[in-house]
Amino acid sequence: MTRRATRLTSSRSSTSTTDACYTGDAAGLYFPGDEILMPVTPAPAFDLEKNLETFRRLLALRPRALLFSHYGPHSKPKAAIEAMMAAYPAWARVVRDKLTQSAKKASCASCTT
Repeated sequence: MTRRATRLTSSRSSTSTTDACYTGDAAGLYFPGDEILMPVTPAPAFDLEKNLETFRRLLALRPRALLFSHYGPHSKPKAAIEAMMAAYPAWARVVRDKLTQSAKKASCASCTT
């Protein structure tokens, strides 16, 4: 699964500055009222290295805001991206461990029937 972030630039300026970057689901989910950032990734299609590369590309754009799919913009994009770069490896470990546990349980269940 390929994810893209769309760069929105200001038409008021002659220089190309990135005012905001629409991340879709590439940068997770943001709840502005509670300042919660949360990974959202379907486990079977998840590629941690590609996701981290997406975060590096987002940082390189130096946007003034991140526009998530739901709930509003984040006005501190560097802090948000860095937080997600730390959260996603932990999230990947949790998902991988749960998938391994589920596979082991399914394997054991089929042995006893």
